Amino acid sequence: MTVMSRFPGNGYLSGKIEGLAPFGILARLPAMGRIVLRGTSAGVQHDRIGRVHRVGRSGGTALVRGACHEAIVDLAALSGIVIHRAPDPLRGSDPRLDFLDMGGMPIFSVVGIDGFGRFDPVLSRMQHSPVRRPARPPIVLPSPCPSMPSDDPARWPFCRLCDTGAEVAIVLDRVGLRQVWRGRIEAFRVASGCLDVISDDFGLQIPAGAVAGWQVGAGRIAAIGPQGRPIGLCLASEAFA
Repeated sequence: MTVMSRFPGNGYLSGKIEGLAPFGILARLPAMGRIVLRGTSAGVQHDRIGRVHRVGRSGGTALVRGACHEAIVDLAALSGIVIHRAPDPLRGSDPRLDFLDMGGMPIFSVVGIDGFGRFDPVLSRMQHSPVRRPARPPIVLPSPCPSMPSDDPARWPFCRLCDTGAEVAIVLDRVGLRQVWRGRIEAFRVASGCLDVISDDFGLQIPAGAVAGWQVGAGRIAAIGPQGRPIGLCLASEAFA
């Protein structure tokens, strides 16, 4: 066993955690202080921010709860966990855990925003083995846009939520992870071609063109992507009743 290894070509330290099942790591999240649990689907990034209050298990699923958050993790979808302790040029300098699918690609990540002081003691005695990043499968995403057009379909639900002040549940639902945040949207911004919702306990980023429209139900809307299929982002609120 080696304590750390380097991904070929990127120069930052990483290692695959050995000897502990994914639920064993999830159960330690309350001891890590403030974290970001980050899920992505079709370019949309959904971040729960803050302390995890408790982690439970029911059969093959783990339930991660915080003040305004709930995440349900399908443990059978996870093949392992990779820890990163040194800066990633794309994802910042905070320590990070990537929870991998059966193909070795991240389903979601946990970022320790209280830094190494809370993160490392929780994981310090674990063994790590070298890891190699698998070839990334082709993913069809909207072309990057320098700006988001004023008529981009992603905008209108958030304009309505800001206008009404209604509470909303924002759900990211993808293979292996269902994550929910509940609260009120007081404002959003559009920058660098993305719609951003940023608060103390939540972050959401939607690239321009990622949402082609919305499937409307009773008090609930689901984002539809450019290929005409749901992308895993749903909003539930009286504002859409």
